[in-house]
Amino acid sequence: MGRTSRAVLTLAGNLGWRVSGSAAAGVKDGYWFSVYQAKPGSPMILSTAISGLKTLEYRNLAQCMLDKKETFSLLEIHNSGNSLELRVKGNGRPEDAAARTEMLIAELVREFTRLGVPSGCSFCDEEGFHAFYHVDGEIINVCPECAARISTRTKSADVLSDAPGSYCMGILGAVLGALLGSVIWLGVSQIGLYASIVGYFMAFLAYRGYKLFGGRKGSYMPWIVAASVFLGVLLAHIANTAIGIIKYMEMGFSVPMLNFSLILALRGFYDNEMFNVARIWLDLGLGLLFAFLGSYRMISAIRKETGKKGLSIEKLQ
Repeated sequence: MGRTSRAVLTLAGNLGWRVSGSAAAGVKDGYWFSVYQAKPGSPMILSTAISGLKTLEYRNLAQCMLDKKETFSLLEIHNSGNSLELRVKGNGRPEDAAARTEMLIAELVREFTRLGVPSGCSFCDEEGFHAFYHVDGEIINVCPECAARISTRTKSADVLSDAPGSYCMGILGAVLGALLGSVIWLGVSQIGLYASIVGYFMAFLAYRGYKLFGGRKGSYMPWIVAASVFLGVLLAHIANTAIGIIKYMEMGFSVPMLNFSLILALRGFYDNEMFNVARIWLDLGLGLLFAFLGSYRMISAIRKETGKKGLSIEKLQ
């Protein structure tokens, strides 16, 4: 977190709350709150959690707060499960923003008391205030059981991120998978089509090859798969040009002829005397475009898979 704004510092001083990073947190009349302001003048973000908050109760509470939004300069209120988040205008003098937020807190406490609903853990809804924790940058109330469970999951995720494996073997598997996909690509291109779905299959086969060969699950994994798809399309394009040469020369298929045609096909990228170079590059560009469109979702999913980390949790001292 960054520096604490004057508005948050003023509010914390008025209520005797603790300040940590750019946020402050504390308890008022048995209800916990945390407040955060990204930068001076931006909205004051007030958070809390209520145990056993039912949909009807939330709607009544939200309507009550919105009816008084001019009083508190309330911008919005929304919930996620039992957690509440309210945004208050933070412009003007910091003291005024702090005063508006303090009035809103007092009004919320009155409404919570009237409804007879207590504070709760932000995760499991366990009744009461337990302890403040930094969880992924936010200050929230977490019960001991949830804190222990999150800590255990975080350690497990750290172990998973260091899982054994080899990038070299992963590259080999991904390339072989992409080459298998390039055979499908070559078959489709022979009938004069480009299909993005084939790009998806190439990425999928490269991904499966990567895992099958024991590739390491790490940040380089999606880039290796993407590079393998690019290589697969490039090789399929060269093979397609070579097949065109064999057909043009009408000498029939043979291994020596295939080898000769593949070598000759490489000249298609620069030899204007023998080939229409512009057309070859255009076809390759279209092929790569369709491959990108088809493989994007698969590679994005791989990035999410390798980027998964446990929640960071630290008790507020």
